[in-house]
Amino acid sequence: MKRRALRLALLLAIVAPLVVVGQVAYRGATRCLALLEPQRVVASRDEVRDIAPLVDVAFVDGHQRTIRGWFHPGTRGATVLLVHGFGANRAQLAPEMLMLAGDGYGFLAYDSPGHGDSDGSTTWGDTEQDTLLTAVDFVTKQTGVDPARLGALGFSMGGAVLALTAAKEPRLRAIVLEGAYSTLYQMILDDSGPWGFVAAKPGQWAFERHGIPVDRIRPKDAVCAIAPRPLLVVIDTVTPIDHEDQKANYDAACAPKELYEVPGAVHGHYAELDADYRKRILGFFGAHLGAP
Repeated sequence: MKRRALRLALLLAIVAPLVVVGQVAYRGATRCLALLEPQRVVASRDEVRDIAPLVDVAFVDGHQRTIRGWFHPGTRGATVLLVHGFGANRAQLAPEMLMLAGDGYGFLAYDSPGHGDSDGSTTWGDTEQDTLLTAVDFVTKQTGVDPARLGALGFSMGGAVLALTAAKEPRLRAIVLEGAYSTLYQMILDDSGPWGFVAAKPGQWAFERHGIPVDRIRPKDAVCAIAPRPLLVVIDTVTPIDHEDQKANYDAACAPKELYEVPGAVHGHYAELDADYRKRILGFFGAHLGAP
């Protein structure tokens, strides 16, 4: 009887941790699968109704996806491309649109693939690079746009896309990365919570099963190639793990570069949190995209 009880205890000691690990791995994979199909929300003009003209535009990227967005020509020739984050749409960057338009800048804000009104599905920074390259081609052909004075601002996943794209697109003359992850795997790991690697690896495999090359989506390895063009890295400050991950992009970048740590920032809403945000962003583009 004692031997049987001992064997049972040993069996439970072996099986129980395996069951827990299996459950964590399953949840990690399931969580990442959900990140491949964000709920689509159509962009509202409510916050940008005072911007005129604000033109509905569409273009087809290299993957034959129709990408839809808004274009504002501005009055100073300089134009900024705006790339939103995961699960959102172009209207996520409405505060940036208002501030840019108010200072005479033009902008192109579009829904990334798999978001808002645009075709396709999200690949977390892989094929979205092609979309941004096509957006650059598109905006340079618009009336009132000086092709030599293009800037870009990307938030979160959009910042990762921008880092990877700007490294190989010299027409983007001034770059702002906001809340961008340093590598896609690090993003998955951070999102896995206390279970770390046990949940992150199955999450990575789930992404890769859907054709997303997780190990190749590494903004921090690309940012140095943006130089000698100027780079402004805007990062969160409240959550240490996000702060360290986002700062890795700044640390890996080559000069000229600037770091802007937004007080009280968890992830986004920078214009609401810091009165200096407008001054920092407009000052950066003003210094590097030239006078009107």
